[in-house]
Amino acid sequence: MKSIERTFPVVNSHNEWDLLKEVIVGRIEGASLPASEPCLDVDVPPQYQDFFNKYAGKPFPEELVQAAAKELE
Repeated sequence: MKSIERTFPVVNSHNEWDLLKEVIVGRIEGASLPASEPCLDVDVPPQYQDFFNKYAGKPFPEELVQAAAKELE
């Protein structure tokens, strides 16, 4: 019988209310918004709905990437 190798993400969250145990800071370059799906509509605040609809499934605008990279440095 062939064994199935399971891989788990390095970062995971089991709930949204426990205290943080660690924080991983990465790079912003190449970040994109998730593709638009009906289940995400309830999670996007109304004031960001137009932005999300415009960039869903696409990379973040370059000016936002540059600002975020500066903050991460």
